Amino acid sequence: MLVTAARFFELPLAYIVRGRLEVEGIPAFVAFAYHVGNNWFQAVGLLGAHVLISSFDVDDAVAVGDAAAAGEYAALIDDMFGPFDPLRCPACGSADCVRRRPLWQSCVRAVVVFFTRIPELHPRTCLCRACRTQFRAKWPIYDRPRDPQIAFAFAEATLVDVEEILDVRRRVSENTSTDSLAAHAGRYSEIIAGGGRGWVCRIGPRIYGFALVDIRTRELAALHVHPYLVRNGIGRQLHNSAVDFLFARGRTAIHAVCRPRTAAARFFSKAGWAPVDFEAAGAWAFELTPEDWQRRRAKF
Repeated sequence: MLVTAARFFELPLAYIVRGRLEVEGIPAFVAFAYHVGNNWFQAVGLLGAHVLISSFDVDDAVAVGDAAAAGEYAALIDDMFGPFDPLRCPACGSADCVRRRPLWQSCVRAVVVFFTRIPELHPRTCLCRACRTQFRAKWPIYDRPRDPQIAFAFAEATLVDVEEILDVRRRVSENTSTDSLAAHAGRYSEIIAGGGRGWVCRIGPRIYGFALVDIRTRELAALHVHPYLVRNGIGRQLHNSAVDFLFARGRTAIHAVCRPRTAAARFFSKAGWAPVDFEAAGAWAFELTPEDWQRRRAKF
């Protein structure tokens, strides 16, 4: 039997809670998600999106909630992505703040939703529970500051980075390899030490993406991003650095190997790479010429 563990009117929060429960080994499901996203009035009647779990997992879910309230997972986030600044009141500095919308704003948006059926938008005003001060939120999702909270730091790879690079390679879900991590470690170390160059992307102290090129074979030997941060521009920046480096050392075509019908294959096609041959295990051999890259570079 399924029971409701939590209710949310904001879908991102519901999916975050579901993900946390599943990481802890508790199967969870989000119900009424489409109502929250498409029909706000029905979502209010249903009390938002429901995170459902089995009745046998209630005690474990309560333990996860207590751990989150105690700040156990906040330390884990700081370790993975660096410190985050909590939302604080500009008057008293308290972090006990909630998002709130003025009455006039609620009335206007209710009229807009009624006539246009546009889903409810996130509130932008916050209320400090300590001193009752109202202020505008300073989170990036609302005001879009120029300096993001998560900063991507790109640098050249060294032999010291091989261990963290292998951790990213182990976690990728596409273009998996039958080679052992020891084989990858030997190849990556050889490329960085003598036959090529590598780049890494760091968020805080940890590596979340890397690219390696072999100068002798003119090959993009590896390009991988941690699954948590795909489609954030990390792969594109690493790819462009690697390709520019290879073409700066010769105006002949460069090569890469990728499995067909994957996100990586679509990424290479968009960058101007063309499949030219089949490799072992059903992979494709891609080729990129200087002329094709010159045409695509400005838009990629």
